[in-house]
Amino acid sequence: TFYLGTYGILREALPPSSSSTAAAGMIASLAMWTCLLPLDNVRTRIQARPLSPGAPGSLGAAPSGAMIAVWRAEFLEVVRGPSGARGLWAGWTAVLLRAPVM
Repeated sequence: TFYLGTYGILREALPPSSSSTAAAGMIASLAMWTCLLPLDNVRTRIQARPLSPGAPGSLGAAPSGAMIAVWRAEFLEVVRGPSGARGLWAGWTAVLLRAPVM
């Protein structure tokens, strides 16, 4: 996985100590969430949509091929929103604050 690969590389690169092991874990966590947070934010917005067929913006029983279009549309909606592309990383501050304790 992304996290474990990054963590392993950092643990080998840093001098052996308990603080470097913790630092490797924090840095690996931040790197993983920096890459995956845009996908997670778009997924969360898609999951928050109504499920009832026929409702505006509803997914209902969308065929799998339509899901690519749904992801693309939601991604573009976030980017075109008031925060622009930075909206894809909404919540990164919370990730930064929890990285030392996870």
